[in-house]
Formats: sequence, C-alpha cells, structure tokens
Amino acid sequence: MAKNRKRYAGPTRARKQAPEVEEFDTFDEMMADVTNDDDVPAFVMPVPRWDPETDERLPDEKITFPCPTGQDMEDWNLAARNGDDYNAYVALYGEDVAERLWRATEDLPFVKRAALMSKILVHYQLQAADGRGLNPQS
Repeated sequence: MAKNRKRYAGPTRARKQAPEVEEFDTFDEMMADVTNDDDVPAFVMPVPRWDPETDERLPDEKITFPCPTGQDMEDWNLAARNGDDYNAYVALYGEDVAERLWRATEDLPFVKRAALMSKILVHYQLQAADGRGLNPQS
C-alpha cells in the first residue's frame, strides 16, 4: 500500500511562446488614437467684463477655452495642492479671464468659485463630477 503523499503544484512552464510583434504604433500614432480633438466640443463660457474707464459692468463675453495642456494641469494641480485658488484659475482660464472671474465672484460663496473651476475640468473629463461638481481638488 502506497503512503499518502501530499503533492504541491510547482511553477508551470510556458507551453507556447507569444508571437513576436514586428511592428508597432509610433508614439504620435498612439496619441492620435487616444482622442480626436473634434470628438470633444470646445468649452464655451460667458465671462463678465467691465468698462476700463467707468468700471461699469458690460454684457458678458462668450469665450472658448481649449482643453488644458499637460503643463496647464501640472500648474493647476500645484496651485490646488498649495491652496492657491487664484493661480488654479490662471492655469485653467488664463490671466485675463482669471482676473475677471475672480472679480465677479469675490463676494459670492466660495463654492461658486469652485464650481467654475470644476466646469472646465468636468467638460474635458479631467475630473469626475461629484454630484454637485464642487470639488476642484479631486
């Protein structure tokens, strides 16, 4: 009678070798496949403005914002991590528009400023909406 011996599974050897890939996409081809700029409509937002001589509020100006670049997002992330909300605005909207938005929201609850940052990030799928779209640092 044979003794009961425990058997342990050992590592298995690959039975077939994976086929060699002789040709692959270039980096530029891979980036072109990620998304076509035409697939995502540009983000358009009304921006307040004021008369430089009288400081009277003028009708809003509709401005088109392109998708932030990698460098824009690095600047935004650094500003957001440092709690520098103004420079987070500059990273997303540029200096002129950031100044105008900052002025227009200076007496409003902060969540409204946060919502403006979130609008462009959510539009370009750089941030998931959290229900109210108010978390610019997620």
